[in-house]
Amino acid sequence: MPKKIFLIAKAAYNYFRGRKILNTPPLFVQVEPASLCNLLCLKCVQNRDDWEKGLMDIKLFKKAIDQLSGFTPAVGVYG
Repeated sequence: MPKKIFLIAKAAYNYFRGRKILNTPPLFVQVEPASLCNLLCLKCVQNRDDWEKGLMDIKLFKKAIDQLSGFTPAVGVYG
């Protein structure tokens, strides 16, 4: 938990100093292993014709989660 608090404080410090590119890892990363929703929400990018629909390969998903686990304090799954 102390690492997360440090990252939040560092990100806030950089943001309020006006830096456009932060030198901290993201506090939260969201991974979308499936893009097969059919709700047709107006603001959702999945409704675009040029948006590729499908499932992420399980090996790629595991690799992404493994790589992110040491990089960011929180990883969420969406989709």
